[in-house]
Amino acid sequence: MTGQVRTVDGRVAGRRGQATRQKLLDCLSEMLSSSPYRDVKVIDVARKAGTSPATFYQYFPDVEGAVLELAEEMAKEGAGLTELVGGRSWVGKAGWQASEELVEGFLDFWRRHDAILRVVDLGAAEGDKRFYKIRMKVLNSVTNSLTDAVKELQSKGRVDKDVSPGAVAGSLVVMLAGVASHQKGFTTWGVKQAELRPNLALLVVHLGITGKKAGQVGAGQDTPAHAGPPHPRPAPPRPVSPTADHPCGPPSAFPHRPRTLWNGPMSDAQKDFRDLLHAQRVWDVPPPRFDPSSAPAAPLPLFHAWFAEAVAAGQTEPHTMTLATADTEGRPDVRTLILHDADERGWHFATHATSTKGRQLAARPYAALGFYWPAQGRQVRVRGAAVPAGREESRADLHARSTGALAAALTGSQSEVLGSQEELVRASEAAWDRARAEPDAEAETWTRYVVEPREVEFFQGDGRRRHVRLRYRRDGAAWTRELLWP
Repeated sequence: MTGQVRTVDGRVAGRRGQATRQKLLDCLSEMLSSSPYRDVKVIDVARKAGTSPATFYQYFPDVEGAVLELAEEMAKEGAGLTELVGGRSWVGKAGWQASEELVEGFLDFWRRHDAILRVVDLGAAEGDKRFYKIRMKVLNSVTNSLTDAVKELQSKGRVDKDVSPGAVAGSLVVMLAGVASHQKGFTTWGVKQAELRPNLALLVVHLGITGKKAGQVGAGQDTPAHAGPPHPRPAPPRPVSPTADHPCGPPSAFPHRPRTLWNGPMSDAQKDFRDLLHAQRVWDVPPPRFDPSSAPAAPLPLFHAWFAEAVAAGQTEPHTMTLATADTEGRPDVRTLILHDADERGWHFATHATSTKGRQLAARPYAALGFYWPAQGRQVRVRGAAVPAGREESRADLHARSTGALAAALTGSQSEVLGSQEELVRASEAAWDRARAEPDAEAETWTRYVVEPREVEFFQGDGRRRHVRLRYRRDGAAWTRELLWP
């Protein structure tokens, strides 16, 4: 949003008021993704945002008014879709690439804003001029640029002079919008996303903009209008690493040019894997906003809050984390395990002291932890010394776990070479019998560790890749907060 934010009665909202207003919009957006528009009530939005209906009415006249605010914000972002069309070549290989990127960006935009776009479509279909205007604002951002592209090709003799540029462009955009709003439905027809995108791109560039069928060469065109992409892959490679710290990168309505990939001999299995890999999406819902200026002075309260929000957002196994250690030669190692606690001392986990990670921590007592919660586009990184807890605390940790967890600990021999699966079955059955018979049985090497944090970083993803990275650094007994470039 730009300019001053005002309440319904015209007062200028302060920073806290703006944050409350935005939280109400974020909660409403989340609710629209799972509830019919007309089932959403003011009291439900307010309760989800942790405030009152009276506060809601300070900023919006009703739910519909708030929905229109969300729709206007979405339309402003949609105006950027014109960058996928303007100044592009639509012939030959360049034309195929431009078409793929247009389809990719259009489908991504629709997926990220699916909930609000469904409401806009409903309002426009019912004759509400406000929603109709917003819908046309989004569609016009692409239609006008495509019209100009067809006109330019027409002036160069590459498109028949009897073709109406506006009719072609409008038809293509409506087709794209229809397909984008029905992406999930294609799976019921057995059509994969990896198949949808290249075929839709084919319709756009060859049967739409250039008007050339497969194999034809347009007047003055240096390369044939291919019936498919120049390389045998169904989708362009995605820009999957916008930052060194974010292994996936968010979907974007403005994808980069595809990277150059190895185009030498490739097995069918490798092609299938690459196609499947490049068809994957991340952050299917808009990530929440995070204002680092409102963050607490220490990292633990923020971690507790983000963990609770990940659980509320339906994040699968939010208590799992990656643990990175290093061996005696400094070679890194990593695995996934369960967080046992996070308190003023640090982040807790447990394992056998004789396991690989236990031996590595004995030699190099430092570790890094990583939490990734894609449901909200968030991750948390913790670095510090890994200190073994006392014997009593390790024993209490072991006996606070389930019978199955105790049996696994009693099985022992973690990370050692296993002779056969049958050997494991025998040892496991014996451990289960003992765990049931002796719930207080001891596993002498079971050790609880506490990672005493020196640095804790909170990463909030952003759909436009303006990610927020807030790092806490311990400075004596206090913490220093600083923002990092994404």
